[in-house]
Amino acid sequence: MNINQNIRMLIINDANEAVLSQTVGNEVNTLPLANVKLNSHARTFRSLNHEHVQIVMHWQAPVMLSGLVLDHINASDTATWHVELFDDVGMSVKVYDSLVMPIVEQKTLGELEWLVDPLISKVVKTVTPSCEQWFDDVYASAVRITIKDPLNTDGFIDIRRIFAGRALQPRVNFSFGYKVGWIGQSQQRRTAGGGVHTKRNSRPRTLSFSLNYLTEMDRPYFHNAIQRVGDDVAWYVSMFPGVGGEKERHYAMSCFFIGLPDIEATFHNNFKLNFNVGEA
Repeated sequence: MNINQNIRMLIINDANEAVLSQTVGNEVNTLPLANVKLNSHARTFRSLNHEHVQIVMHWQAPVMLSGLVLDHINASDTATWHVELFDDVGMSVKVYDSLVMPIVEQKTLGELEWLVDPLISKVVKTVTPSCEQWFDDVYASAVRITIKDPLNTDGFIDIRRIFAGRALQPRVNFSFGYKVGWIGQSQQRRTAGGGVHTKRNSRPRTLSFSLNYLTEMDRPYFHNAIQRVGDDVAWYVSMFPGVGGEKERHYAMSCFFIGLPDIEATFHNNFKLNFNVGEA
């Protein structure tokens, strides 16, 4: 499968099956690297060496990869990462090299508010962005991720989840009518005097979109992936991969299914899937 601009989904996470090790830097004993495999997102991995962190993943047998995501990393605006894929566990034969890339997505020139934003301005003003890389399908036995963030004022690097696997992409992209929204979780209580007391909580996003033109060549991949993850395993979606700027970030997130979708046969050799997901 060659990477194109259609929606990309890392539904099957092969990072969960990898052997993980930190080869540069030191992890916090109570927040080990193994935490990036926790589906609950309740605990993170933390490295005390934010200037230079290196993580290695390897598998007993080669796996097909075309996407890798570091979810919720507390990177500064100047942080970089470098992803290398190898054909062998000894990491002597390189099959992919991303070169050094910025972690934090920057606004495009058209999105900058002149005289308000600095020339280099990140898209999402949060200390926990996610970063993603996509590439053509390639078999790999090992992955090396290098993170450098010398200006990180936290003094450590946190990563909540790592997603790696083969990106599912439909041959025909999602249809118009897609939605992005939020799950309101504030607790409101009206007093006898008529005032409203609220307790502010997080507002996770929701995405809704339809794949209306899946062929029989697409259907088995989606059928098997959805069956494996169900509605209780997190996965990653990017609706506008490679577009850059605010549009790419607003429509990309780790998520859970809000109700499992049916695969509907609409006419000969054509199937339809309606996705409704909430941010993990």
